[in-house]
Amino acid sequence: MNCRWYCSGEKLLTQIRETNLPDEALTFWYLGQMGILVKYKEELVAFDVLLSELRRADGSVGATNYQPPFEPGALTGLTAFFGSHDHADHINTQTLIPLQKSNPGMKIIIPEGVRRQVLERGLSNTGVIGADAGQEITLSPDIRVLPLASAHETYDTDENGHNLFLGFAVKIGPFFLYHSGDTVLTERLISDVCAASARAGVSGPDAEFVPVNGADLPRHRRNIVGNMDERSAAFLAQETNADLVVPLHYDLVPGNTVNPLVFASVMDEEYPGRKYGIYRLGERVILWK
Repeated sequence: MNCRWYCSGEKLLTQIRETNLPDEALTFWYLGQMGILVKYKEELVAFDVLLSELRRADGSVGATNYQPPFEPGALTGLTAFFGSHDHADHINTQTLIPLQKSNPGMKIIIPEGVRRQVLERGLSNTGVIGADAGQEITLSPDIRVLPLASAHETYDTDENGHNLFLGFAVKIGPFFLYHSGDTVLTERLISDVCAASARAGVSGPDAEFVPVNGADLPRHRRNIVGNMDERSAAFLAQETNADLVVPLHYDLVPGNTVNPLVFASVMDEEYPGRKYGIYRLGERVILWK
């Protein structure tokens, strides 16, 4: 897959810093794989953003279809970083350690079930919040977070019952967002997202960010854990009444890619009129209320 950054480097960093919109607007940038950066007023939050090389468990550098858009330490002003689970393309200490240094007030929200392992890799404990499904977190007057369990490919916990895989339902200003992390589609997931929407006082997410790379035996043989596919992601958007659904997790790792236009085809054929967006690397998107 030939992937090029639409916007990167200092141009992208300047755009992030200088984007200042009214209270009825929210901005997000697609930063590759499951990486989404959201800005509302002065609040800047990152979901599963990877800004360093992708390293395997043995420390070797894995092949990727594109390089990070900038050095992690160059990104400043972060309120929070959400890491959905302890895989290197989601919680990456080579990304997080420099981010901690350049964003001393940043909160890092990760599953409680992986907190110890992440800290053992050199991350400072300062600002790290271990999250569990259903336990709401207030980060600021404008940001409330409800972690939801994700099944990557199963619902897993540690020996103490703490979640290993999470998604995040986030009320930020007047907007309600859902970032699933890595997960397959389950009846529980549909029910949880709908319940989170009701708890937030809305009919569904303003934007829903979900993987579409699927799962199959060839990838299982390579120890690649799967996610929902294009049809399942489209069905989730329909069932949870997402105003905008954004397919993710389809472009970074060779051998674990899919064509996002398949997702577009499913949406157009089965749910005509429901909004979706497929974005270029580094592209800025603005939502309005």
